[in-house]
Amino acid sequence: MEKARSRDPNPYFDAEGLKAEMMKWVYPLHFIDFETTAVAIPFNRGMAPYEGIAFQFSHHRVDEDGGIAHAGQYLHGERGQFPSFEFLRALKKNLEEDEGTVFRYADHENTYLNIIYSQLQNADPEEVPDRQELSGWITTVARPTKRNTGAWVAGKRNMVDLLDLVKRYFYHPATGGSNSLKQVLPPIFDDAEDSDLEHLISDLKLADGAAAMIAYARMQFSEMGEEERGAIEQALLKYCELDTLAMVMLWEYWSKELMAD
Repeated sequence: MEKARSRDPNPYFDAEGLKAEMMKWVYPLHFIDFETTAVAIPFNRGMAPYEGIAFQFSHHRVDEDGGIAHAGQYLHGERGQFPSFEFLRALKKNLEEDEGTVFRYADHENTYLNIIYSQLQNADPEEVPDRQELSGWITTVARPTKRNTGAWVAGKRNMVDLLDLVKRYFYHPATGGSNSLKQVLPPIFDDAEDSDLEHLISDLKLADGAAAMIAYARMQFSEMGEEERGAIEQALLKYCELDTLAMVMLWEYWSKELMAD
């Protein structure tokens, strides 16, 4: 508020506080983002109205030497299939090879891992024979929400919320008061022409989570050719990749600022 009133263009940066947080992190660092939906009329039999499903993730990894890689991604595009358990298996495979710190931005990812945990508890063991293994893995990277109060205690690899760190340690007037990464990012994919996204919802580009949910719904319910389906899939993959790349850019900026401090 003081910076806005005084029109101070310099960022606020609590270097000491943030450095103390970063000293706790274990390499390699893993940055993840989910795309999800919860619709009134479920896509799959046996689901309740507005029951959440997860259909996509992006994963960027940062190694201790500073190497950055888009280490994994997943998009469940098959029509008529419940996606969340296959989504979780792919996510687990991406993250279980080491004990590196896992990052999310806001509560969304933690909320949906809790939703999937509950779905696993209600799943038929014959249909989901690895449900205990999958449930156990969730408890290593997520903290329980109200729906799972007391089910487990958050472990040492519980995801770190970058948004929480932004609120506590960093403010830049150029953000205009927004904590949304997409609102302050420059264009990244130079090859993403408007025509690449013309198969999405009317004139709506894939600019926010709502558009991603609608695009996924179209893939589930609409008759379309392979070219149109491929265009939607590529737009979804680029959209989700941008989120985790933005998280890496935030880490990179903070790291450089700390080195210069």
